[in-house]
Amino acid sequence: MHLNLYYQIEVRDRGGRLLRRTRRRRAHSYVKQFIQSLASLLSYAAVSSVLDINNASKTLGTTNSGKMQADGTAAEAAKGPVAGTGSTAVSISDYALASLIAHGTGAGQLQYGACTYSAVSVVGATASFTVTRVLTNGSGASITISEVGMHINHATSAGADQTFLAVRDLVSGGLAVPNGGAATLVYTISVTA
Repeated sequence: MHLNLYYQIEVRDRGGRLLRRTRRRRAHSYVKQFIQSLASLLSYAAVSSVLDINNASKTLGTTNSGKMQADGTAAEAAKGPVAGTGSTAVSISDYALASLIAHGTGAGQLQYGACTYSAVSVVGATASFTVTRVLTNGSGASITISEVGMHINHATSAGADQTFLAVRDLVSGGLAVPNGGAATLVYTISVTA
């Protein structure tokens, strides 16, 4: 069995004209917090020393509220696909994007749309689904995306939801999103028997 993760990005101008579409790239970037969150969910046991996106050590909870949630709403970068401008090499111990692009319309910001999920599809021996997010540039200038990732929420032992980085990849050469344009980030998660 293989658990695979892919991402693809489309950039469009303010009129919706496609400027660039990356090929579907294999993500090689599950980071430590992903497996810690999964271990907590599957074992129903507390997992300690899990770094949140602010580099604070947390203990994942074992309450009924334990979850791995990535269904970000509009204007929310705490869950779901996210983008950044950092270019440091990916490491298993990454706890945050090197430089997260904040939500907003100010300089260097993108507007995070709500995440959408596809239904699970089974083709042959592979089952998959996608999570998609549109990032719109209303900042007044072009913004280059050079890293992407996935934020998840998981309940801590204190019962509070906390944001953790689950995935991080560098975007080779970066992708410029023009003012008024948008980038659509699509993650495909699949398992093959």
